[in-house]
Amino acid sequence: MLENDTLSGQNNIVKGGTRLKSKIEKTGTLGKPLVSIITTSLNRQKSIERAIISALNQTYTNIEYIIIDGYSTDDTIDVIKAYENKIDYWISEKDDGPTEAFNKGIIASRGQVILHLCSDEYFKEDYVEKIVQAYKNNPECDYFYGDTIFVDNLGNFIFSAPAHIPSSGLIGGFNWLGTKKEIFDKIGIFDTSYLTNSDFEFILRMYKSHIKGCYVPVTRYMQYGGISQKNWFKSYKERIRAEFQYGEKASTIYRRCFSIILRIFIRTFLEKIFGQRKILKFRKLWNKDLVIYDENVHL
Repeated sequence: MLENDTLSGQNNIVKGGTRLKSKIEKTGTLGKPLVSIITTSLNRQKSIERAIISALNQTYTNIEYIIIDGYSTDDTIDVIKAYENKIDYWISEKDDGPTEAFNKGIIASRGQVILHLCSDEYFKEDYVEKIVQAYKNNPECDYFYGDTIFVDNLGNFIFSAPAHIPSSGLIGGFNWLGTKKEIFDKIGIFDTSYLTNSDFEFILRMYKSHIKGCYVPVTRYMQYGGISQKNWFKSYKERIRAEFQYGEKASTIYRRCFSIILRIFIRTFLEKIFGQRKILKFRKLWNKDLVIYDENVHL
């Protein structure tokens, strides 16, 4: 459980990591940029270890790993402390949600490239190395996007969400992998008024600012049922607000969102009756990009 062994319990803050112990901060070079991986969490004792291990097991070595916790009251901090000698910086304090937590991580980071790894996500060992290769080979690219596979809490594969650029020119929030840190200096960090769809607002802001992205052939594994899926109606309300904010036509916004919400409502209703996997197989008949894996296969 949480113990205030670093700072005064009055402030409900606890922190640690090699940066605080050694007082040495990592740096990057042109040939070997420093990559900051930021994990945000709150009461994620069952999933955060998988995320931590995937960040620490990368083949690329110049990585700064940061964890921003929203003052977990379960055993999340015990899990973090078990890896404290390999984590550059971590802090646990009360915040206003994952958007504010990620912003804290951006501010605390020292890397040239910023990657977000939620506490219920993970990726393979060469993930960062491939992104760094894209970063070096494509200096005109300021952010990176890739593929996503949704899994259950045991790591069983459910379905994939391949990255693609639709006619709007926007990628999906779950396909966004990371951004050069200088972009945050240019257009600002995440808008904390968006609680479930801040990544979409940020992607839209980059798009309107003519910031270029590049596809990287890597896969992020995301646990199905996260905050945006559990609060899908609120998530799409925020999407509508973002599109209005950046000048989309009202008729286009409402037509698209009505179609999406109707599909989600029907899918959720049918999943409760027939089960998620049967509905996924049914959806495969219409969506050739939807990849469904055997439920017994693990990463």
